[in-house]
Amino acid sequence: MRCWQEAHTTPQAASLWRYRLEDPRTGQHWSFASLAALHTFLETYLQTNQVASQ
Repeated sequence: MRCWQEAHTTPQAASLWRYRLEDPRTGQHWSFASLAALHTFLETYLQTNQVASQ
């Protein structure tokens, strides 16, 4: 997972954070414009896919 803050377009603009997930086994990736979108994706993904215990 990567997250980064995008530069402000104006001094009054709120900070924008972006998120990216990547599966290192397949190289597949997903990008998100908000933490809420990332959270929704992870909830859905974990409910519909078996995740191996470590």
